[in-house]
Amino acid sequence: MAAAVEEGPGLLYPVDMKGTNPEVIAGTAMEYYGKLLEESSFAPELFSVPGREKVQLEASLMHFLPLYREDSKCKILVLTDPQDKTSVLALHLHNSWWLTEDVLKTTDPFREGLRQVETFAERIVLFVLNCIIFGMLERSLACDALFVPHPKKERAKIFWTRGEAVAFYTIKGKGSLCDGLTSQCYLLPVLDTMFVRRKF
Repeated sequence: MAAAVEEGPGLLYPVDMKGTNPEVIAGTAMEYYGKLLEESSFAPELFSVPGREKVQLEASLMHFLPLYREDSKCKILVLTDPQDKTSVLALHLHNSWWLTEDVLKTTDPFREGLRQVETFAERIVLFVLNCIIFGMLERSLACDALFVPHPKKERAKIFWTRGEAVAFYTIKGKGSLCDGLTSQCYLLPVLDTMFVRRKF
C-alpha cells in the first residue's frame, strides 16, 4: 500500500505530484499488469486495507476503467474488492497502489475551497469522486441518477476541505453541444452534475 510519499520538503499524495502524465500512468499500469499475468504462478503480493484482511494482488481483481467518456484509450488500473467486485479499493498510480481515499487527499495547504480542475492529477480526483465514490460506494439504491465519466475538457470544480476532496460540480459552457445527436447548443452556462460526499 502506498502512503503519502516524500518529495521535496513534505509528503505528497498523487494529486500533489508534479508532472503526472496520462501516457506514463497508463504505460506503467499496463507494464505492471502484464508482468502480473506472466508471474501468475508465483505467490501474489498482499495489499493492506485498513480494518480488514490483506487483499491478494491478483489479476482477476484488477480492471482498466476509462477516465474520460469519449476517450477509451486513457484508462486507470483499479483493484476491486474480492468480496464485492463492483467496489474499488485502490488505483495504480506512480508505480504504486493507492487507496481510493488517499487519492482524494492532499498535503498542499493552499488547495482549499472550490478549485478549478486543471491538471491531469485533478482529473483523476474528479473521476474518483464521480465514478467510484458516487457511482460505486455512496449512491443510494433508490437513486436513479448515474454519472458517467466526464469528457476530457469538461469544466469542473472540486471542493477541498481539511486536505480532502469532498465535492464537485461540472458546467456545460455557453455554446457547447447539448448532446452528440443534434447540433443544438446551450445558450447559457448550465450546471450539469454535482455531488457532495455523505460524511460532509
